[in-house]
Parts: sequence; structure tokens; C-alpha cells
Amino acid sequence: MESNNTEMANIEKASRGRPAQKRKWREIEMLKDKHRLRRELKELDFLDEVDFDSIAI
Repeated sequence: MESNNTEMANIEKASRGRPAQKRKWREIEMLKDKHRLRRELKELDFLDEVDFDSIAI
């Protein structure tokens, strides 16, 4: 019975960590997208014409 309680506690801890990891991963992907967009705009010489901070991705 003791081992079942510890297993349940471990499962609950693991499930609590998932949303934070997913949120962090989304933030990383968002930063990568912004960096990619900035690089593409720079290649096309549009970086000076666009207010990059106002663009929502």
C-alpha cells in the first residue's frame, strides 16, 4: 500500500510539471519564430521599415 501512495505522488508531481514545460517550450518556439522573421526581414531589407516590436506572432 505504501508503494502505491509513493507511485501516485510521483505521477502527480510529473503531471504538474508538464504544463510548465509546455509553456516554456512555446515561449522558446515564439522566440525562434521572432528571430527567424527578423532574419528574413533583414535579408529582404524590410527590417528598417517595420516596427518589429509591434508584430504579434
